[in-house]
Amino acid sequence: MSILRKFFKDTLIYGLASITPRLVSFILVPIHTSSLDTALYSINTNYYVYAVFLNALLTMGMETAFFRFFSAETDKMKVVSSSFVMLLLSSVVFLITAWPAAGFLATYFGFPDPYFIKLLILTLFFDTLVVIPFAYLRATGKSLMFAGFRILNVLILLILNVWLLLILPSHPGQELLFSGFIDHMPDVSDIFLANVVASIFTFLLCLPIIFKVKLSWDAVLAKKMFLYGWPVMVAGFAYAVNENLDKLFISQYLGDDVNGMYAGCYKLGVFMSLYVMTFRLGAEPFFFNQYGKEGAELLYSKILTWFVIFGCLCMLLVTGFVDLFAGLLLKRASYKQALDIVPVILLANMFLGVYNNLSVWYKLKDKTRMGMLISVFGALITIVLLPVLLPVLGYMGAAYTTLIVYFFMAATSYILGRKYYPVPYETTKVLTYLGLTAGISMLSFYFFRGNSLVNLGILIVFMMLVMFREGLFKKVVKNKV
Repeated sequence: MSILRKFFKDTLIYGLASITPRLVSFILVPIHTSSLDTALYSINTNYYVYAVFLNALLTMGMETAFFRFFSAETDKMKVVSSSFVMLLLSSVVFLITAWPAAGFLATYFGFPDPYFIKLLILTLFFDTLVVIPFAYLRATGKSLMFAGFRILNVLILLILNVWLLLILPSHPGQELLFSGFIDHMPDVSDIFLANVVASIFTFLLCLPIIFKVKLSWDAVLAKKMFLYGWPVMVAGFAYAVNENLDKLFISQYLGDDVNGMYAGCYKLGVFMSLYVMTFRLGAEPFFFNQYGKEGAELLYSKILTWFVIFGCLCMLLVTGFVDLFAGLLLKRASYKQALDIVPVILLANMFLGVYNNLSVWYKLKDKTRMGMLISVFGALITIVLLPVLLPVLGYMGAAYTTLIVYFFMAATSYILGRKYYPVPYETTKVLTYLGLTAGISMLSFYFFRGNSLVNLGILIVFMMLVMFREGLFKKVVKNKV
């Protein structure tokens, strides 16, 4: 029982540590959109797009490799040391090669100031150095310390954003505390600076763990870890392409103002993203724990069905009251011109969640390279479709590309899963719910937008339909009798 209690406690703590950054990101959206115009918000968006790409390359899949070899090797500290040395080398090489080239990189990536690139380099450098210390905390069961470090990081980020973007500009001509800023005007570089400070602070917190590591190099082990980790790196890079390349292409084809509008409205998909992440955190351990037990496949099927049901309710809620949610997040009217992407992005994120559920087969059957290939093919579709659809459909071409890619990944995983690990999914029912929700969402957005009574009625009718279809009415009546 104590082991089970510890499992649920750790799951709750890790879930809190994973969801808190998303929640802070959610809180930062109205701060950023009130302080920055769409062109500056585009720079902010592209900055973090490049950060995601570079982070996937610098970490080399070492976090996943660490967990795999830490559990298998008898000399645990050898795994800690070898993996940390590998990331130390990658981050130092990156620092000494990228820093002198900051001016060139700023021009190449389309940033107006090399200072932005230098802040990006520092952030990535310190973030890479804490990957193994964080993994070590998780592997040794120090979940509270891990969660505390993660939450402190995002709280510092939030506090500095509020300070630099809201408080200082609202007190012109005054020197506040020890800031030394007078007549400070909000700028996109404030966001990047806040990130550097938060990353350095987290690195300092991890120093006691780093000092415990005896820097040694086991070439044989390092090679094994790299060979295990590189498919994870490729899959991570491919996911970054699927999730972020649209913003870079929109900047190139349609301009920064349009990209800022698109990126701001894209943030409304955070409601579905939070739901998908929360569901995955609970479902993944359950999938592995139930594997091999009688009736496991039926449970996996029911989990997918109910994931889709609640996801459909989320999509109908956000689409039906889109102007209310947009008012909370997007503080300038210029951002709201791209709100028509919201139903498409919500549906795309839904299919990403379906893919996460369906991917149980390659995780349970140790066929992670096939999962990597699915992500890579999705990235190739993204790269091909964006230049084709953007000139024709504008920013909606990017939204449709995201939807097509995640639908492809979910469908491919479903087809391959039937061969390697058949699960009796309620395919017809799931597709009916998805199709019905997509149709109703479009109807709600284009014909009943702003009509709260009609949209509330749509939501209630859908819920009653689900209750009838799932036999919940019969269960309620039976319980009362």
